[in-house]
Amino acid sequence: CDLKEIVSLKKRFNFLLVVDEAHATLVLGSKGGGLAQALGLSQFVDITVGTLSKAVGSFGGFIVSQSPALRSIVLNKGRSVIYSTALPVAQVRCAIENIEAGMSDRGCELRRR
Repeated sequence: CDLKEIVSLKKRFNFLLVVDEAHATLVLGSKGGGLAQALGLSQFVDITVGTLSKAVGSFGGFIVSQSPALRSIVLNKGRSVIYSTALPVAQVRCAIENIEAGMSDRGCELRRR
């Protein structure tokens, strides 16, 4: 997608921007944060959706937001999904380790290739 154009529209019309970074997590961006990070547009994204499969090598997914209000809405309105689909601890640990490796200097070096 033309994320730069979408962000320019967001600035003009002030809407909630949700970006699905499932195929870009740990692939694009200086620290593997995805397309928005690669384009320097992360601060304009309200919610990022991603996967822990693909480059992360685990399973499951995530959503993140820099907004405390949006995080609160997700936690309070999404309880039935959040707490009924919890990942096994071993998979969470695997995902954390792989994300840390992907965000490391070595991960950044590999992305530059």
